[in-house]
Amino acid sequence: MKHRRITVGAAILFLSIDLLYTINYGNDFYLSNMMFFYLVSVFIAVLYVFPAYKSKSSRTLICDGHTSSYFTTLFDQNPSLIFQIDFKGKITSVNQTSLDILNYSKSDLLSKSFLSFFNIPDDQHYIKEIFHVVKEGKVNTTFLAKISKKDQSDITMKFTVIPHVTGQKSIECFFVVGNDITELLKHKERIVKTQIELKETIQKQQGMIFKYLKKGNSFIHTLCDGELLYKFGLRPKDVIGKDLYEFMPNDQIDSKLKSYEAAWNGDVVVYEGLINGIHYLTTLSPVFREGKVREVICSSIDITVRKHMEDKLRKNENLYRTVLHTMSEGIFIIDENGINTNLNKNVEKHLGIKSGQFGESTARKMGIEFVSENGTSMKYDELPGINTVNDHIERKDVIIGIKEKGSLKKWFSVNSKPLNLSESEKGSLVSFHDISLQKIQELKLKETYSLNQNLIDNLRTGIFVTDENRNTLLVNKAVRKMLNIQSEGNAIGESAKKIHCDFSENKNFSDEIQGIINAGLPNSTLVKSDRGHVYRLNYIPVLLEGKNKVNLWTFEDFTEISELQMLTQNAKEEAETANMAKSDFLSKMSHELRTPLNGILGFAQLLELDKELNAKQQKFISEILTSGSHLLSLINEVLDLSRIETGSLKVSIELVNIKDIINECIGMVTPLAEKRKIKIADLLNNLDHCFVKADPIRLRQVLLNLLDNAIKYNHENGEIHIYGEKGMNDITIFLKDTGIGINSDKLTAIFEPFYRIKNNTSIEGAGIGLSLTKQLVEVMNGEIGASSTAGHGSIFWFSLPIQQEPELADPELGHNEESFIQKRAKNISTILYIEDNPSNIALVEEIMESQPHYSLIYAKEGAEGLTKAKNERVDLILLDINLPDMNGYQVFDELKRNQHTKNIPVIAISANAISMHIEDSLNKGFQDYLTKPINIKDLLFKVKKFI
Repeated sequence: MKHRRITVGAAILFLSIDLLYTINYGNDFYLSNMMFFYLVSVFIAVLYVFPAYKSKSSRTLICDGHTSSYFTTLFDQNPSLIFQIDFKGKITSVNQTSLDILNYSKSDLLSKSFLSFFNIPDDQHYIKEIFHVVKEGKVNTTFLAKISKKDQSDITMKFTVIPHVTGQKSIECFFVVGNDITELLKHKERIVKTQIELKETIQKQQGMIFKYLKKGNSFIHTLCDGELLYKFGLRPKDVIGKDLYEFMPNDQIDSKLKSYEAAWNGDVVVYEGLINGIHYLTTLSPVFREGKVREVICSSIDITVRKHMEDKLRKNENLYRTVLHTMSEGIFIIDENGINTNLNKNVEKHLGIKSGQFGESTARKMGIEFVSENGTSMKYDELPGINTVNDHIERKDVIIGIKEKGSLKKWFSVNSKPLNLSESEKGSLVSFHDISLQKIQELKLKETYSLNQNLIDNLRTGIFVTDENRNTLLVNKAVRKMLNIQSEGNAIGESAKKIHCDFSENKNFSDEIQGIINAGLPNSTLVKSDRGHVYRLNYIPVLLEGKNKVNLWTFEDFTEISELQMLTQNAKEEAETANMAKSDFLSKMSHELRTPLNGILGFAQLLELDKELNAKQQKFISEILTSGSHLLSLINEVLDLSRIETGSLKVSIELVNIKDIINECIGMVTPLAEKRKIKIADLLNNLDHCFVKADPIRLRQVLLNLLDNAIKYNHENGEIHIYGEKGMNDITIFLKDTGIGINSDKLTAIFEPFYRIKNNTSIEGAGIGLSLTKQLVEVMNGEIGASSTAGHGSIFWFSLPIQQEPELADPELGHNEESFIQKRAKNISTILYIEDNPSNIALVEEIMESQPHYSLIYAKEGAEGLTKAKNERVDLILLDINLPDMNGYQVFDELKRNQHTKNIPVIAISANAISMHIEDSLNKGFQDYLTKPINIKDLLFKVKKFI
């Protein structure tokens, strides 16, 4: 018997040590102590009680002065589950704890297979192996498994199997001791989680952690690390293993030593310091073991920002105090006890109230009475500041009057706002300003309101006024009649949208009205009511002093005028239709005439080459050619005129060097001028390198018509002076002749079609040239005019929109004999724009179209851009960073890796304007960086820089 007790007892003691180790590993000393008690109890119960259970005699077991009933009580009341299992795996005995925890009765457990209470197959298989091992002689074996309670829920427990060995060293049965470790597992999980979080926190520590020991008279640092250490300009090796004298500035050592000494003596020490411009706060915490300080753990944090903020707060506080005392408003605080604190002098100045207790009795003693805006008396607890203290709701613009000794003295506009004076105490911040003068003015306004209303009601124009929310403020008698409003009371305060139903024929009427209001600009529009009336609706935004914006609408009855305008418009359209028909007829006839005329002129030219013709015949041929050419010119002019009138004449506007075109035209008419001994003077030196926006062919036509007239209507030996003036937005060209001149009253008529000056029938012409010239100039967005005195010559002028010489154009342009277009074709640089956004591509295309030396190609994906860069002759690449298939940096890397494209300059384009990203891009190798939205001048400057 003794032998069996020792065997079982040793096994349980081994189990207790194993479990204690597991618990202590979790650092839960309370649980380990309790478990130790439980296991010792099990040990005693198994050692002494079970032999008593097995004994058939009725004698009492005596052990160390205790009876067997004592040990039986220990067994039954033991907090661990204890099962006795026979060799067949059936339960032969259990303690009360097993029944309580698993909710079974003894009959539910006894004679039942122990394995049947484990639902997990893997657990059953493992337990079988455990019992097999124990049968082979292993003292005890532990395992973890989930045992089922009567309600089929599971409990995770740690079990120990203990063989009961008889005196013959044979195993009689098994004891299984189980302990619920659910909380222990949860506790371990919490500990692991806490350890992970602590480790991550230390890794993210932005301050500094260090430790030190005292060796002799020196304090030696055993640990030091953290971001703050590096801010000080130090590293861990500069501190660890060293004392303060080896790294601390000399002027700070004494104060730090005192703090170190105090911490080593057991005090928690906190101090601030400054190193290398970094303010820091350090806490020294002594660590005690066995009643003595063994080491000091220290932590430091960077408080530079806080120190700066404190300085700023001090400055701001002084500023706020200055502002408060210079404000015209009075400001004070009221707490829950009714005590007010004046924040500036205006409170006492305007109200006569000092800081301290102020209530209804105080106001009565001072002879002060508060009244509302309508003049009724206000109780003390109805004041805005008191209400806000009680309900924590903000009040704005509450009008309060103050009576002193029964006489109304002042009016104030009061605001009160909830204020947290502390975590538990509420209050209100009250501000007020004197509006006594405003109230006096309001009274005067009320006196004049009635007069103004009468005046407005007598106007024939309808007046309709709404507030910012489109609620009706005012309607006069005229608008009530127009909109069928029965009385003013039916409209005031109502939404103006209610009248929109009278204008249902106007599509989107409500949206159109809202759009006009949102624009905030005066506007005028015509609307038609459902009753057939047409009104001109005028909108004027009005900002009243001291109030919000109001919307003023006026209604004018335009019904009769609208009908007249409609008749006029119909007549105009009919006239335009007839004119278009005429122009179309002229156009067709001109084309029909050109065919035979071209034959006439062609054969006449062939005859002119015949050497066998005599002088008379040659003269006839010359007359045919002269007359035919004149007729062809007339037909061309009629055709151009009809094209302009029908809108079918197309012009190609581009940048034209105005001086080059004029010189070219002068050269063309010089033979005709020399024939009449007329001198043409070119005075255009001030227009070098000046460009206009025009169609070069039509511009030549305008100049040749004006030069031809200046020659035809000039005297022999006369002169023609050509000069120009450059304005801010246009260039004006003047042609001054010494011819017969024109009466001033005819200067407008000469630009009409088919008009000819009388008494000059000997001069060829059909009166079309000047009319065509005028319309050509206007098609090119220019103007034309003339001044003249009969007998003293004429001045004809025209102006065209100016275009300064392009910034990137060749500086020698204009001095070279080659035309501008030819030179541009020879010096075109190709720019590749890699961009997926169509609107951005269109913008850059528009910019580059105005630059004659650049040709733009584009790609919408990175891969496409790489292909074009390799296959095309590209001088510059504009590269968007965000592309659909690959980002701009990847495209850039591919460009630099390719032998053909690595030397092409690349400008990055991105909406990312953060300086760090710009710097990274430039460091990567981009020649430059443009941010969106693109600045046109910036773009052109940088393009010029790299081409």
